[in-house]
Amino acid sequence: MNRNRIMLAMLVLAVCIGVWAAGRDRGNSGKPDFAGRWELDMSRSSLGKMKRPTRMTLEAMHHGDTLHAIQTSYYDQAGGPDTVEGDWFLDGKEHPLGSDGQMISMSKWDGNTLVAERKSKDGSDDETIRLTVSSDGKTATEFMALRDPNGSDKRKLVWRKRG
Repeated sequence: MNRNRIMLAMLVLAVCIGVWAAGRDRGNSGKPDFAGRWELDMSRSSLGKMKRPTRMTLEAMHHGDTLHAIQTSYYDQAGGPDTVEGDWFLDGKEHPLGSDGQMISMSKWDGNTLVAERKSKDGSDDETIRLTVSSDGKTATEFMALRDPNGSDKRKLVWRKRG
């Protein structure tokens, strides 16, 4: 898997964790609800070193105590969009990611901000995501700090709720 694909997958996993976690606590006073359909506001987002899509969407659906998230990135080149799906849990505990279990994820609420941390077991990769939603529930902002053997990167993703 090439570096851009890995970084895209990590981004998708982070967003999916945030979307599920925020939606899971929607019944709790003051917790944002990320369930629904979202579109990345490219003009307000800073993608850092990530390959720039022409468009990116996110759809999140509740299934009991989980939220199923589907993120799709569209690019100008042929071959169709890249889609990544996942189910996410918010319990403040570490959970293995991927089929090999070499990545660990943990997410928790810090007030109205969702904080998700992912790291590799060998310490070569780590990522911190801080996700907030506007008071009207129409805009979500995701701040990401990433580090891997090729260096570090920072991103700001601004999502607009579509429905």
